[in-house]
Amino acid sequence: MTNRASIFETPNIDVEAFTRRRPDPAALDELSQGSKFRSRDPVEPVQQGRVPHTYRTGRNVTFSAKTTQATLDTFYEIARQQGWKAAETLEFAIAALQRELQK
Repeated sequence: MTNRASIFETPNIDVEAFTRRRPDPAALDELSQGSKFRSRDPVEPVQQGRVPHTYRTGRNVTFSAKTTQATLDTFYEIARQQGWKAAETLEFAIAALQRELQK
């Protein structure tokens, strides 16, 4: 068991020869064009589905309800046409319902 190296005894290693160099970006591009290398550069994300209707308003309570897809699509279509956010659309809908019920 005495053949093991001690972690406290470090040999004198000359690290001057080890320098950190970045390769030339143009040389890397040239090298990668000749191969089937796929770039890892970020691409513009593809927007799928509806655009999120969120922004800072001081509204901090979540409202969740189950509904049909047709009702949800209509809700967001109205919001999009009017330029309203989802919470604004709900507030306007409740105000309209209150007016309708008072008649």
